[in-house]
Amino acid sequence: MKKTGVLHFKGRDKVSVEVVLEDNSIKVLNHDTLDILKYDQLSLEIGGANNHLFFFKPQHSKDYSLQLNIDHDLSSFIKSLGRDSFNKIVSKHKRAKTLFTSLVLISFLTIGLILFALIQSRSFLADRIAKSIPYETEQLIGERLVSVMIPPSKSIRKGKVQEELEKMLAPLVKVLPKEFQEMNFFIADDKNLNAFAMPGGNIVLNRGLLEKADSDIEVLGVVAHEMAHVTQRHVLRSMIQGVGIFLLIQTMLGDMTGLIAVLGDQGSFLLSRSFSRDMETEADKVGFQYLMAAKIPPEGLIAFFKKIILESEKVLGKELSKVNISFLSTHPDTEKRISEIENMIKREKSQFHYKSDYLTKIKTQLKGEK
Repeated sequence: MKKTGVLHFKGRDKVSVEVVLEDNSIKVLNHDTLDILKYDQLSLEIGGANNHLFFFKPQHSKDYSLQLNIDHDLSSFIKSLGRDSFNKIVSKHKRAKTLFTSLVLISFLTIGLILFALIQSRSFLADRIAKSIPYETEQLIGERLVSVMIPPSKSIRKGKVQEELEKMLAPLVKVLPKEFQEMNFFIADDKNLNAFAMPGGNIVLNRGLLEKADSDIEVLGVVAHEMAHVTQRHVLRSMIQGVGIFLLIQTMLGDMTGLIAVLGDQGSFLLSRSFSRDMETEADKVGFQYLMAAKIPPEGLIAFFKKIILESEKVLGKELSKVNISFLSTHPDTEKRISEIENMIKREKSQFHYKSDYLTKIKTQLKGEK
């Protein structure tokens, strides 16, 4: 067997040599010099980084050693020589290599399992992190995103229309937990039938929603639902779930600066994520309780959901890009949720009479904004 090895002379530089391993000896060709090293005069050791070298050393001298890179063929050849002392070294190397490989595999498997568990528990991590972020910080993130999501050119937030909207929604705001009563409402100059919550108590109602609604209680039902997304920190939790798992781990370890920066810089993208079914169900239930506390008939939300379904049926067959009912895409399982809200109404057995009509005034003002 031919190999390239290294002769290491004591106190001198290493020399690359060609070697031929035979049954009884190793022939070492160093330039024009041929040395023959007999196996019965050599000892065998393992060394080098990660034990990747065989060292053949004279038994009665420390003047030099021959180093050969270990591979399968070399190990098999040495084992075939039938020398017990050599076989012990080869077996030792094999065991060490097997142990090292096993440790590497176990390490990768452990890391993989940890990452898998973290990814699967992303919702749990996001919930924990969201609870650790002060609401004041969420409000600052919201302020930054409002100017991006609803720029002045697309916002109708002035004069009588804003005043009437805030009067309509005031009863709902009063029943919210105190820390969430600082709400900001925006009307987006957008024909899509939609409303959505942003971080820090900022709620956006599209012009299309207000124009299509038939009563105050429909708008109040939708807003109560969006308020619940705010108070249950769904907006922040959903955004956090959209960031990378390693950033979540970094945040869990105590460094929140990176996460806050990402939420501010990429917030508009992260807000495009839909809420989970659990979040939507919770927002329905909590929003329903806000309506009850404010003595507002909850049937308005059902009426609005049914209106959306009718609108979708009217445009059935058209391209989705032409359908102005984006509320459906961000609020899935509408029919099932209607049924659940109807069941809540039956259990509650409360009947409220709502007499105000702010919506008519709002619609009149919106006509003047065209």
